[in-house]
Amino acid sequence: MPIAEPVVQHGPFVMNTREEVEQAFVDYHATKFGGWPWEKYDMVHAREKTRFAKHADGRVELKES
Repeated sequence: MPIAEPVVQHGPFVMNTREEVEQAFVDYHATKFGGWPWEKYDMVHAREKTRFAKHADGRVELKES
């Protein structure tokens, strides 16, 4: 159902005005990409590490070969 408001979308951000979208980008970058907890932006796991999923409760699920 339409919300009867202007909508502006760019990347992952959806706001009512272009200015709000631009501010969202500024805020996002100012917090190191939303609070990225690692020291580098390209954090990756070792190539030899098998696929896995780490759940919110801390449980790790490994892919079976």
